[in-house]
Amino acid sequence: MQDFQKVVPIVQKSLSPWMIPNIINFGPQFVMSAAGALTLEALGQLESTLTFSWPNARAVLDFATFSNSYSSGWTPMINTNTQAAGGFSAMASLGLPVSLIFSLNFLNGKYVLGAGVTDAPEITANAQAGFSFSASNDGSVPTCSVTGN
Repeated sequence: MQDFQKVVPIVQKSLSPWMIPNIINFGPQFVMSAAGALTLEALGQLESTLTFSWPNARAVLDFATFSNSYSSGWTPMINTNTQAAGGFSAMASLGLPVSLIFSLNFLNGKYVLGAGVTDAPEITANAQAGFSFSASNDGSVPTCSVTGN
């Protein structure tokens, strides 16, 4: 899974009458930002089986009459089965967080101490796609399905 996030301040407005520009600012502050996030995820699974069987193996050993000894059916029957499944999902969101912060700000933001309340309305979009595949040599038809939304 991979996450990408970015927040960019749009408006920072001090509501405080007490400040020395570029040195100290003390009091409430209004901040509006633009925020974006993107999450990507991909999952997959592959499973394969191989089966050997000897359904008709037979051996007879006759010590009295060696010509009556025989063996048959020792050719193995080999069956394979392969299954694969996977998927991909993506989620993107855009928002405009609005904050009211009470802070102590030194040297134009170099050192900030504060607490605040933030409301972050956002729009989110999701996309998903998946697939599955199955094949075997037992006479059945290979199947494949793809899903998405």
